[in-house]
Amino acid sequence: PREYKDRVYEKLEGIAPEVWDFRDFKADLKRTSDVMDIVFNAATFVAILLCAFSLVASMYTNIFEQSKEIGILRAMGLTIFQIGKVYVYEAFISSLELVLWACVLGYYSGGL
Repeated sequence: PREYKDRVYEKLEGIAPEVWDFRDFKADLKRTSDVMDIVFNAATFVAILLCAFSLVASMYTNIFEQSKEIGILRAMGLTIFQIGKVYVYEAFISSLELVLWACVLGYYSGGL
């Protein structure tokens, strides 16, 4: 309660340079926390967009470079849908590998 706080302030007057009560700054802390949440969420969104763009560009380049391989698969009788599935699986496995590496690196760098 407020009366205890006032008594502590009186006792510490002259001894401690200044005494602050975090409850006096609760609204400011909440506002700061909200702003930080918005900034970090925006940064996460931008990172996700960059990763998605990178994945699409990488897969496009991969398909473009492997046009002969795609021609061979078509000559073997695979449909366009089946070839598309192969590349979707490849993208999924690549993404999963990157996520696992990110988790490992995040775990070890978090301990520093």
